[in-house]
Amino acid sequence: MKKRTAEEGQELVEEYRASGLTQESFAKQARINVAVLRYWLRKERQLNEFGTDKVRFIELTPSDERSGQSPVCIETPSGVFVSLDRLPSAEYLVDLVLGLGRL
Repeated sequence: MKKRTAEEGQELVEEYRASGLTQESFAKQARINVAVLRYWLRKERQLNEFGTDKVRFIELTPSDERSGQSPVCIETPSGVFVSLDRLPSAEYLVDLVLGLGRL
């Protein structure tokens, strides 16, 4: 299995988009597994959406304003407020914060 650099993956995606072919047809013509193409398409989508390869850290700042009400309170700059009755997993918290950021 060939290990591609990010630049090679981007080139593959650009060639696919320019081809006008389906993913399956392009993969066959390029002599690659369609999963390879889908991997690089997903990577590109993540980069466009989050600006990085993967979100690994989101800074959360504690606030004393609502302390005592709930173990977890999140308020977005747009004014959306979420209160959770218990501490969720880190993965859930990241997904929640990312989702709230899109509002």
